[in-house]
Amino acid sequence: SMLFDAVQSALQPGVALAHAQTATQVARPLAGRRVLLVEDNAINQQVAEELLSGQGAVVDIADNGLRGVEAVQAAIGAGASYDVVLMDMQMPVMDGLEATRVIRALPGMAHLPIVAMTANALPVDRERCRLAGMDDFVAKPIEPDELWRSLRDRIVPREGLGQSAAVASTNAQVSEKISEFDAPPD
Repeated sequence: SMLFDAVQSALQPGVALAHAQTATQVARPLAGRRVLLVEDNAINQQVAEELLSGQGAVVDIADNGLRGVEAVQAAIGAGASYDVVLMDMQMPVMDGLEATRVIRALPGMAHLPIVAMTANALPVDRERCRLAGMDDFVAKPIEPDELWRSLRDRIVPREGLGQSAAVASTNAQVSEKISEFDAPPD
């Protein structure tokens, strides 16, 4: 209840803060995650973007493999890499298999999670994705539970992800106050 949360916040701010942070992570498990969606179909772009942003992810969209490679290169240059790439297999200009090979050859991108999203769901297609360097495979039409499982298994946790900027700031303030209490008296 709101009354209980207010009392707990007043009496035990660290506990209330941890509870609020956990609730944020459960409600929006992809909060703060940077996702590159490489997909040429506008309807698939919209569906995937809504699923991901609804869970708190920051989604960039590239409409072919070449633009996907360029987006990864730009992120590297800006020092803000993606947490995961969702890659269609069949696209114009450069397909997802070739784009994955090019991304894997970029400095520091050997371990960037790349998940195939494709209607080609035969075992031979899965093997082609694996050989190109993709880490997982999600069939279209997208089943949200399958997508969440893949993302949960692939995205590496980082400090500050899954929480809002306000929660991160409050956590830092609480940590600072706790360290003041732990310091020996003068």
